[in-house]
Amino acid sequence: MCRLSANVSTPICLTFDNTENFAGCLDILYFKELHARREKVMVAQENTSTWIWDHATYRKWVEKNSGLLWIQGKPGSGKSTLMKAIMAKLTGKFSSNSIVADFFYSARGSTSESSHKLMLRSLLYQLLDREPLFFALFQNSFRRFMSNSADKAEWSFHDLSEILLSLSSKSPRNRRYTIYILLDGMDESEDADQEGRRRVDVLSLMSELCSKNGEVAIKIIIASRPANTIEISLAGFHHIVMQRENQQDILQIVRVGLRSIWDLVNKCENDSDLTSDDDEKAKAPARSAESDSISSKYPAIRLDEENYRAYRRELGPAEEYLTKHAEGVILWVVLILSELKCHFERGYHTPQEIQEKLISLPTDLESTYQRIIDTLEESNADLSQARFMLMWASFAKRPLTVREFQDAVIISPDLPDDTLIAPIHLNDKRVQIRRNNWRPVQRQIVDICGSLVETVYINPSTEAKRRSRRVHGTDTVQLLHQTVKDFLMRDVKTSKLHFTEQDSHYLIANALLRYLKISLPIKDLKNKTIPFWNIEDYRMFVDHLEDRPLLDYAFTFLRQHVESSGVVLKLQPFQKLLSRTQDGHTWLLLEKDYIAKATKKKSNVRELFRISCMTTAIEAGHLQVLRLLLRTQEDLIRKRSRGRLPLDIARESGQQAVVDFLQNPRSFLWSWELESNLLCSYCCDNDENISWGLESDLLVPNHRDNDEDV
Repeated sequence: MCRLSANVSTPICLTFDNTENFAGCLDILYFKELHARREKVMVAQENTSTWIWDHATYRKWVEKNSGLLWIQGKPGSGKSTLMKAIMAKLTGKFSSNSIVADFFYSARGSTSESSHKLMLRSLLYQLLDREPLFFALFQNSFRRFMSNSADKAEWSFHDLSEILLSLSSKSPRNRRYTIYILLDGMDESEDADQEGRRRVDVLSLMSELCSKNGEVAIKIIIASRPANTIEISLAGFHHIVMQRENQQDILQIVRVGLRSIWDLVNKCENDSDLTSDDDEKAKAPARSAESDSISSKYPAIRLDEENYRAYRRELGPAEEYLTKHAEGVILWVVLILSELKCHFERGYHTPQEIQEKLISLPTDLESTYQRIIDTLEESNADLSQARFMLMWASFAKRPLTVREFQDAVIISPDLPDDTLIAPIHLNDKRVQIRRNNWRPVQRQIVDICGSLVETVYINPSTEAKRRSRRVHGTDTVQLLHQTVKDFLMRDVKTSKLHFTEQDSHYLIANALLRYLKISLPIKDLKNKTIPFWNIEDYRMFVDHLEDRPLLDYAFTFLRQHVESSGVVLKLQPFQKLLSRTQDGHTWLLLEKDYIAKATKKKSNVRELFRISCMTTAIEAGHLQVLRLLLRTQEDLIRKRSRGRLPLDIARESGQQAVVDFLQNPRSFLWSWELESNLLCSYCCDNDENISWGLESDLLVPNHRDNDEDV
């Protein structure tokens, strides 16, 4: 049997057994957040990041057979953007014997984005997917893995690193390969994993890889902030310091930003001009040779001679000030340009005001963050709400979508206690969305948190497209930069937004518990037994679950937030609502097979109930409900409803997104979802049933003595 690789034009011939093993190996290496961080990194602005191609150190690394290059830079100096540009350049130079694999670490994302083991899985998946012949080097480890496989078997760090090392010494069919490995954000990786592997072990592995003189050339680039362990481990390898080289990038970004401000000023001045476009074109001055020369010399500005002179007169001092004080930190430049733009949006200015404004602005990141907080205070922003939003952005176990984030922050710590008895109506608290554009929620986040939190788009291309495109409910929310979290958590408690990790997990856990209380059980179905449900009841139930976007997160991660908070989860108050009857819809939805205390007959009721829910969810195209159902009972995907499999129902209903999901559900699930149990599993571990009542002191500190605590 021949398999045609997506990236290789020549079919690769494998035996039938090997083809199955090859596909199985790819499947268990794969995880959805393979490129989660990289996809959030903006593409380099036009005419930036080009200096690297002619840099002497980079050229030496390129020309060497194997080698390692360390790109070191201050926080916010543009390392990730540069790494994405390098990846695109190397990938563009594609040849059948060249393979590029990358991993972008991130402390702002889920734990999977800082995991060394998942980094190795990502690299090996990319290499094997690109070159199936490498499977010969995977086979022994893969067979050993499969023979020892349990329900939750995992590749070990040792197995993965051994496979990677074997690639550097053995080449299938004696072909010469060059493998490029790009690792960004090494300083944001975990310092020690569950197997006790430290960051220095990964650095040692990478050093060994590129030091071998085998049949495969391995070239590695590692980007990070300055750090002693990294500096010691990579001593002697090629080394570039970002802030010494990115002055031209900063100048280009400054000019593009100031040109945007200039356009805003001119727009304000021309708002009352009622002349037609044709008249305006007729009045436009003819371009002179000098103006063409200006555009050629300053491509970011692109102004005619007269406008260029006015631009230099009014914004020239700002250009000089920003480039002089940036000190290699592009993020600072972006923040200051944003503040300048707000100043110009008033519609008027004087040269003296601009100069005074510039002098008043901070010249380092941390002072800039403090200024943002001071500005929020002066504008009477809800700092308590801002603090809670920043906690969520800092310590969510995975990045929340815009849709989830809106519900998460509605259940704030300041919510009155009576909401625990009389559940609030979420729709009354939600920002209203029209035509499925979630930009109003984005604006609410910015109003409350300033620029400390940002909405992240997948695969953004240019800043212009980023500003103009719609905000989707599936876009994610994260901190502007890892340094925001570092700043807010510092011991010096001068900021009203200061928080600790333990406090954050405690408040998040309480919010999730409140969310469960106001979401389940459904009032209109509470007293109606399952056997008497009709199709409308199932639709009401499934629609309700889909309208509670944070439920899936709560079921999956409440346990982890509780454990990280240093508190004990009291399950006894949970008994009242669900333990009254095991036929209730919430219990039947969430009960896991191994904690069932019901009879076989009731177990059948539970399965029939879930199959009916799945059928209804498929017909409605509710992917969130499908994910929840499949993680509650994995074999539902093979259960028939009136003789039809779920995939058949999706096709008949014309739900293509559901078809894609059911054909490969693993590719739609994040690694944490594959490894996490629902909340009911937590209760099972503690020999308790679960139900969803709530007490105001549901979470209590560990030091309290309480016989009812689990």
